[in-house]
Amino acid sequence: MYNVTERGWQGFTDVIVSSYSALVKLDICFHGINDATNILLVNALFGNCKLEVLAIVESKVEISTEVLAAISHVLCNTSSIAHTHNSNHILKAISEDYDNVD
Repeated sequence: MYNVTERGWQGFTDVIVSSYSALVKLDICFHGINDATNILLVNALFGNCKLEVLAIVESKVEISTEVLAAISHVLCNTSSIAHTHNSNHILKAISEDYDNVD
């Protein structure tokens, strides 16, 4: 298995934020991604209007409070009306059980 560097994941965020992205489900579990990279990927969801399921953690691994805070901020940023409007309202699940999310 190959390990993607944090710089590689940073480049991948361009795919997530692109208005041309057709990603609906993304499973990046089991890649040894640290909290900083998870936060980077979660923040890329701001304004994304396609991705419905993001699997970022392995089964039996808890999501850190820092990653949860980033998720909350992306899903409902209440710092301004514009940010609330641009929050991600498409994401249905952040899960380790990628195959069983509707």
